[in-house]
Amino acid sequence: MRTTDDDEVSELSQKEAEEIALKRNEDTSLHKEISMAMLQSRNLTLPMLVQCAFVHNSLKVVLAGLKVAKLVDAKALIEVDAVSAAEKMTNDVVDALEVFTESKHVEVS
Repeated sequence: MRTTDDDEVSELSQKEAEEIALKRNEDTSLHKEISMAMLQSRNLTLPMLVQCAFVHNSLKVVLAGLKVAKLVDAKALIEVDAVSAAEKMTNDVVDALEVFTESKHVEVS
């Protein structure tokens, strides 16, 4: 069952929905948190297909975060340097990806 917020969002135009999304994601911290959770070193014990999915999807999340940072920076909605926040997120995720180069599965590394 959908909540009232979901019903309201489904009736919005694309532009209005983007503005709400920007307000909810004013920085890339949520994207970074999700990506870093998928790239924990303990995930190396998971099956190969799961590791591949985590690596692939963490990169998708980072790209979504970069898109949010670009929109926030372009619209100057908040007093945050969105570019440097996105840069830090990207560097942290790249560092976390290094762990997966040690995977015993060629498809992951």
